Amino acid sequence: MIKSKLTRIMIFASIFVMFAMVGSASADSWTEEEFELVDPSTMYNFDIDMTMESADDNVKWTINISDVGDDLTESGAQLVICNNSTGESFLVGWSPGTQAHYKEYDSGWSTAMSVPDNMNVEKSTDGKQFEITVPKSALGETGGKFGWAMNVEADTDYTGGSDQQHFPIGWDRWSVGGTCYEDTVPSEPQKHDHWAGVPTANPVLLVGILGIALVLFMRRQQK
Repeated sequence: MIKSKLTRIMIFASIFVMFAMVGSASADSWTEEEFELVDPSTMYNFDIDMTMESADDNVKWTINISDVGDDLTESGAQLVICNNSTGESFLVGWSPGTQAHYKEYDSGWSTAMSVPDNMNVEKSTDGKQFEITVPKSALGETGGKFGWAMNVEADTDYTGGSDQQHFPIGWDRWSVGGTCYEDTVPSEPQKHDHWAGVPTANPVLLVGILGIALVLFMRRQQK
């Protein structure tokens, strides 16, 4: 009896794991190697780990910085949305010495304003992590193209000043022109994945194969 119950538990657990694995994807990510140091002669190239993922009706950028010394006095991260699919551009993020803020672009950047209610900017207490969340609707129409760039800065122990890096390499800083990173507005709540387009097995087929294997296993146990 106990053996039979254990077998059933194994069956349900295996099916659950299979469903959990099917269709899972890791967030798109970048490191400091894909960022550009603003002034290599005077600035320090601290470590950056940035991810971007789609969640429900939003897109979230998470920026982690490290190798900045023991006493990080100020830090910031600013996301620039460059010409979304409806032709609008804006900046949202956190600059050193300020609070979270938002700017619009119309032949030039506006003064800083409060972050809109449908967006969110969070900074960790140690200043080493930022989360910037923007609704997909602010990026443009579903499936449409939009550009974006990220500026990350920190007052490290190594230079005594603000060290700044930006993504992508070659971005014309604070410009909303063609040097931004081009992306597509996600159409459904799935993570932005480097492996998009790579063929994957059909979930029904995978579960079916697993089921057949378990049935054969049970018959063998009964013998």
